[in-house]
Amino acid sequence: MTGTSADRASQRPTPRRIFAWLAILLGGLGAFGALEILIRVTELDDAELHVTMGRGTSAFARFDSEKGWVNLAGRNGNNRQGFRFPRDYTRESAARHRIVLLGDSQVWGTGVEANEIAGVQLDERIAEAEVYAFGVPGYGPVQELLVLRDVLRDYDVDEVAAVAFVYNDLVNESVSIDYGGLQKPYLRKTANGWIVENVPVPRPVLASVNDSRIDFFARESEMDFLIANEGLARYSALYRTLVEQSSRQRWLANALAKLRLLEIITETATVNEQYSIRRIDGRDVPCWHLEHCPEEHWLDGLDAVTAAYVEMDRLCREHQVEFYVILTPSYMELENGHTKVIDGLADSLRNAGIRMVDVRGPFRSEADWRNVMGPTRHWTVLGHRMVVDALESDWRDRYDPVEEAIASE
Repeated sequence: MTGTSADRASQRPTPRRIFAWLAILLGGLGAFGALEILIRVTELDDAELHVTMGRGTSAFARFDSEKGWVNLAGRNGNNRQGFRFPRDYTRESAARHRIVLLGDSQVWGTGVEANEIAGVQLDERIAEAEVYAFGVPGYGPVQELLVLRDVLRDYDVDEVAAVAFVYNDLVNESVSIDYGGLQKPYLRKTANGWIVENVPVPRPVLASVNDSRIDFFARESEMDFLIANEGLARYSALYRTLVEQSSRQRWLANALAKLRLLEIITETATVNEQYSIRRIDGRDVPCWHLEHCPEEHWLDGLDAVTAAYVEMDRLCREHQVEFYVILTPSYMELENGHTKVIDGLADSLRNAGIRMVDVRGPFRSEADWRNVMGPTRHWTVLGHRMVVDALESDWRDRYDPVEEAIASE
């Protein structure tokens, strides 16, 4: 039974109702706009997610959506650009030649004093050149490739030396999680070549919170990460703030996940050891460092590492910058006498046409490997000095004859 004309007329939206709903809609949009402006002005959406390696320790880095993590600027001996060096970096070089050292904790100088690291020693040795050291603990060649892109864009560079740390570089390029259990980018091979995957990097959900700025995150048997909506994150400061807070507040992460505004993914250790995370290809091989990985898998990441260095070389050639890789053995190779990893990398780089500065000989010449590799498996003061000797000798061989020829004209 249908209603009367009067009933139907009463159900039609009146101008007053339309105006009321429009006012509510405009009010909501206005409130949202005001909140967006307030967040942008107060920079609430720019809060940094700091991470530490253990309870009671100071923050060592901050989360970065492109590289996974970056050094904290002005902390832990880092300069204002976030790298361990006694001076700040400037775009223009103060010398006629600028040398860049690229790498992980070896370049940063784990285990030695700031004035003992290779970058500082080389800077003091070669008066005609200026050395910039871009070292971030825990980085692999793919992350170093991303740093190189920034360096070539922001600095006047003449040559780049990438340090290969084979104790973990090759095995780590087969996993998407590294250094304290943080997600990171990696290279994936496709029909059209190698591409960088896992960017934007998923944000960690912190295990506990020390304060509003510094958060604890360490290796856990089960770890949760947030994948935000890229479009919303790009344009909405409110959304970015909610995602940032979700890293600290699990209830908020759960709520946004139910609304399908972000995704929570869980990574679980594949064996009882906390260091074993499922690898990119799906295998359950417990690899973080050489000593944690079966020998048959030591070279699994060789193709990806070589591809990263090949791309670094291509980028440098594009900018008319010299590129080469510094090779030193790992402590395991020095201790056990085998050279499978470093020799395999050297052969692969040679076949790819990558120039190398080889420091394998000086390291192997030491009667006790502990003279060049410290308790942390990093170069000792002597190890840094041997690398600097090799780099200075290589530099003199390439540039001193040229300088002498110019001076004689």
